[in-house]
Amino acid sequence: MTPADRVPGSIPSVAGMTPRKTWTERINNARVQGGFDEEDRYLSSNFRTCAVGEGLADEDYVGGISILSNELIVKGMWFCDAVHRNDFGRAAVLLQEICDLCERGKERKER
Repeated sequence: MTPADRVPGSIPSVAGMTPRKTWTERINNARVQGGFDEEDRYLSSNFRTCAVGEGLADEDYVGGISILSNELIVKGMWFCDAVHRNDFGRAAVLLQEICDLCERGKERKER
């Protein structure tokens, strides 16, 4: 899958995984089910399908590599940890912080 194949606001499909579910949907489903599933844990660990990957736009990639701030990288790792620990509240807070950082990055690029 190339960045051009992505649908904004959704997680790209990975072989055998449920495609096009947002992290907000995954967090809400996990709350109802009582925990994140193996697919959620896998996707949170994969850069292209994690919360940070969901927040990035196609133009954030240069030669297939994303340009990230250290703060965004750290929050992405914390998000992955929250998913693996079934900490829905922390995952939701981090998801919002990641989305905010991605939006600020887009605003800076537009200037």
